[in-house]
Amino acid sequence: MITTIVLTFNEEKNIENCVTSVRHLGPIIVIDSYSSDRTPSIARGLGCKVISREFLNYSDQRNFGLNLKDICTSWILMIDADEVLDQTALDVLGEIEKIHPSIDGLSFQRVDMLLGKRLRFCGENKLFFPRVFRKGKVRVEREINEVYEGNISESKGVIIHTPFNNGIDSWLAKHRRYAKMETTVLTSSNDNLVNSSETSFRLKLKKIFFKLYFFPEVYFLYIYFFRLGFLDGVQGLLFARMKYIYFKEIQIRRLWKTLS
Repeated sequence: MITTIVLTFNEEKNIENCVTSVRHLGPIIVIDSYSSDRTPSIARGLGCKVISREFLNYSDQRNFGLNLKDICTSWILMIDADEVLDQTALDVLGEIEKIHPSIDGLSFQRVDMLLGKRLRFCGENKLFFPRVFRKGKVRVEREINEVYEGNISESKGVIIHTPFNNGIDSWLAKHRRYAKMETTVLTSSNDNLVNSSETSFRLKLKKIFFKLYFFPEVYFLYIYFFRLGFLDGVQGLLFARMKYIYFKEIQIRRLWKTLS
C-alpha cells in the first residue's frame, strides 16, 4: 500500500481525474494552498483527507507532506493535481515492496499534453521527475524546480501531464509566479543543489545560460527546430512560444533585480 499526496491550488478541473487514477493504491492526502474554488470539497467527496496549508515554496510544501506523522505506509507517491500515471508506472507501484532497500525513490518520465495532443518532440518528455519516495529517506531542496536528496532511481512508466487544463490564462499566471520564484533562486548565493544529481547539473547550466542575453530566443529555436517541435504542429509552436515568454520574464526580472 502507498500513501498518495497531492498538492493543490484551484484544481477543481483536475483533482477528480488525479485522485481516481490512484485511489486503489491506498490513502490519499490533499495539501491545499487555500483554494478559492471547489477543490477541497471535491477532494473530501472522493474520500481524501484535506489539509489546508499556506504555500511558501515547493520544497517547503513537499517536505511538509513527506514528513506527515500520520502516514502509516512505507512508500509515498507525491503527484500534482494535473498529473496521472500510466498503467506501466502503476504496475511498478504495485510491486513497490520489491524495490531494493538501497533505493530511496523512483522517478518517471513525463509526457506533456496540450489541447488534447501529446507533445512528442518539444515537451519535457526526456526528463525524469521524482514522484515516489521511501518514507523518511528523501528531502527536497530548492524552492522551485526542486532537487531531491536521496538515492533516486529512474523507473519504467510515464507521468501524463496536463498543465493547460485550466486554460492559457491560468498557465501564464502560474508561470509568472514561477518566474518570480526562479529569479529569486537564481540570484541567490546559496542556491541549494544536490551535488551528485543530474538535476543539479542542469540547474547549474541554467544559471549560466540565463546570463546570456539571447537565451530565450535560443531556447525557442532549440525546442522548435533542433528538437523538431514543429512536428507537433500548432501545439508545438504554441508550447515553444509560451516557454519563450516564461524564460524571457525570468531574464527581465533577473536584470531588473541586478540593476535595482
